[in-house]
Amino acid sequence: MFFKKKRSASDIGIDLVKFIYPEESLVDGLTELTEEKHRKLSDEIFCLHIFTILFVVKLTLTDTNTTMAVIGSFFETIKKSRDFDANEVLGGSKNRYAVYEQAFYTPHHNGPLWTIGKQFSEFCDCGMDLDVIMMGSIIFAAKYESASKFIKSYKISCA
Repeated sequence: MFFKKKRSASDIGIDLVKFIYPEESLVDGLTELTEEKHRKLSDEIFCLHIFTILFVVKLTLTDTNTTMAVIGSFFETIKKSRDFDANEVLGGSKNRYAVYEQAFYTPHHNGPLWTIGKQFSEFCDCGMDLDVIMMGSIIFAAKYESASKFIKSYKISCA
């Protein structure tokens, strides 16, 4: 019989930060990028990582107190490790979290990976650039899968 190891919500939030740092090689692989476009893509990858982690936490954890404790610890750890403003990244005029979440649930014959990738490309001001759409789709799918497995592998407590 398989028993899940117990971890605190705070520890899980801290560990989830490891899932958000951008893969610079993805951006570097795109040709003919201006410095501004490179920065915009890198920043949006960071935003997509954060959305994905928050989305996974929301879908995976059923207890509101545990969910809030994980998210609180997650954001506190990010704030300590880099210059970060949660309102700027996920709030602001575009409200990225809500827009990405809406994209995920928007029906499309190619599925939610397409709609997330398309939204990612739009946030990057790249429109229907298929390379950027695929990049967003792949990043979301990979982060979603790995973070989901990570969270599900533990019995999480608020203590």
